[in-house]
Amino acid sequence: MNPPPIWTLVRAQVAAEVTTRLRSTPTAVAVIAILIASFKWIPDPASGAVSLAWNEEAGKSVSGIYNSAYLGASVSVLASLFLSLIGFYLVAGSIRRDRSNGVGAILAATPLPSWAYLAGKIAAHSVYLWTIGLASLAGGLLVFLRFGQGPFEPLAFLAPWILFVAPGMVFIAALAILFDATPGLRGVGGYVVYFFAWIFLLVVFPGLTSGGMGPDGAAQVATTPYYDPIGMGAILQMMQESTGSRLGDVSIGLQYGIKDLVLVEWSGLQYSPRWVGLRLLTFLWTLLPFGLALLFFDRFDPSRKRAGRQPAERPVATTATTGEPTGRIVSLSALPPIHCAPGFWRSVLAEARILWSGAGLLRFALPLAALAAAAPGKAGLPGAAALLLLLGPALAELAARESLAGTWPLILGQPGVPASTVMWKLAAALVFVFAFGLPRLLTSLADPALALAWLCGLFFVAAFAVAAGALTGGGKLFTGFYVAIWYTALNAAPFADFAAAMSPSPSLATSAVYAGVGLAAAGLAWAVERRRFSFA
Repeated sequence: MNPPPIWTLVRAQVAAEVTTRLRSTPTAVAVIAILIASFKWIPDPASGAVSLAWNEEAGKSVSGIYNSAYLGASVSVLASLFLSLIGFYLVAGSIRRDRSNGVGAILAATPLPSWAYLAGKIAAHSVYLWTIGLASLAGGLLVFLRFGQGPFEPLAFLAPWILFVAPGMVFIAALAILFDATPGLRGVGGYVVYFFAWIFLLVVFPGLTSGGMGPDGAAQVATTPYYDPIGMGAILQMMQESTGSRLGDVSIGLQYGIKDLVLVEWSGLQYSPRWVGLRLLTFLWTLLPFGLALLFFDRFDPSRKRAGRQPAERPVATTATTGEPTGRIVSLSALPPIHCAPGFWRSVLAEARILWSGAGLLRFALPLAALAAAAPGKAGLPGAAALLLLLGPALAELAARESLAGTWPLILGQPGVPASTVMWKLAAALVFVFAFGLPRLLTSLADPALALAWLCGLFFVAAFAVAAGALTGGGKLFTGFYVAIWYTALNAAPFADFAAAMSPSPSLATSAVYAGVGLAAAGLAWAVERRRFSFA
């Protein structure tokens, strides 16, 4: 029998992966989050908050009425920023999953070449991210139905999404494959690295090279944005051209409290052949991470892995006369006796110890961030922000570790395992986060509200991580949304400052709300666990 053509295998791979992902819990949560974010990103025009604005020569702040062109550009900016950050975490790890569940070994035995396998992964990730991104269009359409003015123009509404989101998500898919194929980047450490790569490679660097921002934040002379994967530099320049303002007077991103804001009828972005060609250039930039992924990909071949330290061979006993082996292994040392004393708190402390030992490079960064967070006053805020960020990947797979490794039967078969794994994991997570949060807690006791808000924030991190991991069987959903919340708080958004440590106006009430959300999520995970075992 002749083997199936390569493209038949690729199509089957893409269809299977996209179908599986679309049926998953993280997908449903992501769609709901994008719909909610659409109403936050494009608020009631009477509130004085805008997502796209520019200044006229007289210094007057101007934004557009909610027509099709304005809403289309707004939701495209939202989708480009949101999905380039969250989408990576939703699709990353597919190669590692194929490696752990044995699918990779099967694929390695087929005639499917490495380039076709990785190209199929990129295609599957792109289709999935495009599908998720359609939720932003649905959110924009709902906003139009609620606040829109003028007739609905489908082309003006859809064109920005096609021009910016579609090619940008292909680039993000290729980056996810690169991280999956590269040793050292395919685990939780890579999730942290990607966050900083997203800031500098997808936002800051394109802004600098296109003239969107200077060293002091002021606008510079516009230059052609040849490298602009998610289109932030291009959108700034296209808005500048369409509004007739200077580049430094154009802003994208949610802004509150603009005084004397004037709303005008904006005709939208102007799509010249030059801009269409520059956006198509993003597909060529995708070849860079794709080529690097091919270079590092081992095609599930154990012989291509870096040789590690091999255990020394144990000496074999021989006879004194002939030197022939007796068949008896020499015991170099007697095995120490094991005393089993299982219990809930012993299990909790053991789990916290596993968290620490499996943290990798985070074991060096977490203590430093904890000490920096203990600095008094505003001096400790950078350390607190860094600590909160690092806790995310450290806890991401805590509740799903056994599911990912396939070791649940071994764990549950041991005597003394806690009756509720959700409560067990939650307790271990609380021990872990409070251990690193203690230095800042001690220095903030002078302000009881601030100290309590810090405790609420730590509880939210632990509870959200455990609940998301238990409900989804993985850590990507938690990592993506947690990093998004953290980044929003870092950009001075009070409603996202869950630990009262990043925004200029922290609030105990906000932290208490997040703690309540964490408690509700943990309660939901516990209820699902109870229901699952009651039918087992």
